[in-house]
Amino acid sequence: MLHVTPYAVGILCVSIIRGHAPRQEEHIQQDLFDRASGRARRTTTIALVLVIVGVLGIIFTIMQHRKAADDVHPFVSLEDSQGKVVTLNLHWVDTNLAEDTKNNRWYHFAQTTDGQDLVLDTGRETHDEINNMMSADPRQEKLKTEPFTYTGYVQSTDSELRPYISERWLAYEDSKDPTLSNTDPRMRYMVTEGKTAPTPWWPYLLIAAGAIGLFMLFAALVTQRSVKRGREEVAAVFPEMTDFTQLETGAQLHIPELNLRIYEPLLISEQGVVVTADLRNAGWMFVQHVRQRYTTGHYLQTHMLDKKVKTMTLPGKKKSIEQQIEPLWDYLAQHHPDIQLGYAKEQRVAYKQRL
Repeated sequence: MLHVTPYAVGILCVSIIRGHAPRQEEHIQQDLFDRASGRARRTTTIALVLVIVGVLGIIFTIMQHRKAADDVHPFVSLEDSQGKVVTLNLHWVDTNLAEDTKNNRWYHFAQTTDGQDLVLDTGRETHDEINNMMSADPRQEKLKTEPFTYTGYVQSTDSELRPYISERWLAYEDSKDPTLSNTDPRMRYMVTEGKTAPTPWWPYLLIAAGAIGLFMLFAALVTQRSVKRGREEVAAVFPEMTDFTQLETGAQLHIPELNLRIYEPLLISEQGVVVTADLRNAGWMFVQHVRQRYTTGHYLQTHMLDKKVKTMTLPGKKKSIEQQIEPLWDYLAQHHPDIQLGYAKEQRVAYKQRL
């Protein structure tokens, strides 16, 4: 039995504290560029794993399709061939008993050379071929000598189609069995046209994960490029700065909810990617809300006097952003009164006049 002593608990607590202490110190020593680079590296690692998963999904998909293409069987009966791709020879085919023009599907009665009745689920091309064949040879005498070869997948009949099958079957006066029960194989199964059996869907999930990985890899690359560009822009303003933690410890304004800070004269955003804007060269600033298909994007747009535009992503919802950004407007109005604030005709005209 395991005995837990106070000494062991104390050792465990000291170990946990020592284990966390370097992490806290490392967090303090990291600047915003290091944090962004760290996020990009973690994103890259996850992205590469997802890309590998996607490649495996492609391999599995190809293997499944090849297996399905090779897995073709001669037709025995509807029950014995259920779930298989079969080839069969038909010496009689009826006009379509039902149709689904929305999905371009047509259904025909048919009979094999050994006298088995079944329902065909065909596409437009085969449906037209059957109609042309019947128009040229209404008695289908040619089929008796040259059977029509059909390849399809034996699967369960749609429950909505079964009443049409039963009703149409009653139209055959010379039928030996004028009724079809729900347990009759001719009612329960049909042969859907196709060269291969349906393949499993799960490999496509792996491919989707790989696609997400490629997107994440691109996002990580963009983040790394923004870090490099941000360091260069800071170095251009503060060539003597070697410790970038000053951008945080000495910031004149910090809005943590929006990941915005001002270290004069730079406005810095680290939401996703690092974006810096020199307030001495800024002429017009406003918040833009862009409605997208499933969500709304929020951005702080800064139009510079050199006609460049700095776009900073703002996290959160519209109402909270409008409240949280008020300190930025107050600070800019006090320390940079030349910057036009807000999106209106007057601000746009004043900015263009400054240009």
